[in-house]
Amino acid sequence: MSGWRVDVPSGFYTPFLCVAVVVFVTMTGCSPRTGRKAATPVVFSTADGFSLTGTIRGASSENTPGLILVHMLGTDRHRWAHFAALAEQAGYMSLAYDIRGHGDSRNRGGEKVSFRSFDEKDWAAAVADIEAAKKTLLEAGADPDNIAIVGASIGANMALTYAKDDPQIQAVVLLSPGETYHGLEIVSVMERFRTRPVLIVAAEGDTYSASSSAKLKEATPGFAELRMLSGSAHGTDLLDARDGAASQILSWLGAIFEGESAQPPS
Repeated sequence: MSGWRVDVPSGFYTPFLCVAVVVFVTMTGCSPRTGRKAATPVVFSTADGFSLTGTIRGASSENTPGLILVHMLGTDRHRWAHFAALAEQAGYMSLAYDIRGHGDSRNRGGEKVSFRSFDEKDWAAAVADIEAAKKTLLEAGADPDNIAIVGASIGANMALTYAKDDPQIQAVVLLSPGETYHGLEIVSVMERFRTRPVLIVAAEGDTYSASSSAKLKEATPGFAELRMLSGSAHGTDLLDARDGAASQILSWLGAIFEGESAQPPS
């Protein structure tokens, strides 16, 4: 979405004009500084009755690439806020959503459900929710030919597990994946993930994820890039690391999407 321009004669400034501009910005949901849409809350349903809450950020335009952001265990979609803002600056739309049983996504048919009661079958069912998230992002205007998933910790395992069966997902970014989290085993998944690129990011001091990441890199028959960062941060905490993980991820995605709509953030 391009910004709107208001031409005002030199020296012309009235309270009416000021109020009119504020009302316009409020009605359109656009920032007066960027002309982009503010973060927009969305609610969508899963096939088995959960009501999931997400946040879409970034204005749609022709060929806007889209990112589905899947958080780690025990957190919520707000953990992606800074990364989503950087992604917007780089030209992406993103949808961060609360995984079922987390945050504002605890309602299933009127019953309140917590992830703390989940077993392996529940986590396997949660993987399918990415399909509903993708549909919501596409309906908001993201380019169906340029969709990637960025997942953290168990969200990484969910992302790869889902993407193997959806050829519309062009790339996957795994932050601190594990060989197995709550029954979601992904080394065998990686062995079958042949045609699309994967970026694996982990911290050297996060021993289980670091060793799992090395196994994933070794297992892939396709293109997988492994980046090991210093320290011991895990999942979305890597985005706060001094290594500039967020910028690295967005630069990598920009190259995957051929730089047509996305550029690394300044």
